[in-house]
Amino acid sequence: MVKTQKVYRECSLMCFTETWLNNNISDSIVDIPGFTLIRSDRDAKASGKKKGGGLALFVNQRWCNPAHITVKEKICCPDIELLAVGMRPYYVPREFGHIITILVYIPPKATADVPCEILHEFVARIQTKHPEALIIIS
Repeated sequence: MVKTQKVYRECSLMCFTETWLNNNISDSIVDIPGFTLIRSDRDAKASGKKKGGGLALFVNQRWCNPAHITVKEKICCPDIELLAVGMRPYYVPREFGHIITILVYIPPKATADVPCEILHEFVARIQTKHPEALIIIS
């Protein structure tokens, strides 16, 4: 779709959950030309699940230089998978110093209270540490 449809080719970010990627699958297999891939594969031991899961963020290189992308944190447990990525795009409104995108996956069998509490605590910590950042949660 990136090759044939402008709306995908020119998007700044593409966020994916349930990637099912693991350490046996190289980045080159899922690479999209012109995009930087940041992935967080499901940790079977930490999550207690053997298959599925995983998060991936594709950042358009025309929007943000790959050298200005940093992984802030990864969380993987039975109730939530989270990937937080900091970026300094070529253009950011002056109100913001940078952008932090947080990808979240909550498994269907998780109770809502636990992942909501983890997410709330994490976002509060990020906001305190980076008050000038625009925070995007997907």
